Order: sequence, then structure tokens, then C-alpha cells
Amino acid sequence: MLNCNALVHELNNRCWKVCSGTGKLSTKLDSRLETCLSNCVDRFIDTSNFMANRITSLAAQSASSDGQSSWD
Repeated sequence: MLNCNALVHELNNRCWKVCSGTGKLSTKLDSRLETCLSNCVDRFIDTSNFMANRITSLAAQSASSDGQSSWD
């Protein structure tokens, strides 16, 4: 649970800075900012899933060619 909270905090900081431009707090969340934040988080999740799948695939290929797991 701690890692999940840390991830949410990190995404919040990164995406807020990217989407708000200034990183300053605003009194309202307009539709442009909401869309940007949603897209930012979606891209992070897509990239994380892609990287996890790629690492798993490379590990499986390495294990099948070496006859053993590279994670041992």
C-alpha cells in the first residue's frame, strides 16, 4: 500500500507540473487541465505496462536460449 501511495503522490507532482505549466495550485480544475492530467496518468500507465511486458519477454527469451533464468 505504501508503494501505491508513493506512486500516486509522484504522479500527482509530475503531471500537475506538466499540465499546469507553473506547478502552482489553482482554485479550480478546468476541463483542459482535467484532460491533461488524465492523459498524463494514462501515458504513465501505458509506458509502465509496456516496459513490464518487454522485460518479461526479454527474460523469457534469455531463459529459453540459455536454458536457465537470467533472474537466478
